[in-house]
Amino acid sequence: MKKRVREISDREKYENLIDEYVQSGYKITRDDGDYCKLRKSSWGGWGWNIIIFVLTVWWTFFLGNLAYMLISNQLNSRLVELYYKPEVNGGDLVENQ
Repeated sequence: MKKRVREISDREKYENLIDEYVQSGYKITRDDGDYCKLRKSSWGGWGWNIIIFVLTVWWTFFLGNLAYMLISNQLNSRLVELYYKPEVNGGDLVENQ
């Protein structure tokens, strides 16, 4: 899972960033006013799902596809944490990408 943490000192910019992430497909998993956690899931590509289906459907009865989707979601999903901290000087601080 790829994680990004941002601290924002401007309240309006903080709210706009949340809106931008939601519009680009992220889902809010936690919102406590001054802290927001967003996640974008990835269930794997259709091409790989079809290949796994064709090669393993007779032996695994879709369990191969289910395992691929769950593993892909854990490895490829993206997590963003936004903190509103008015005491931060100089705007945004990107700590972890």
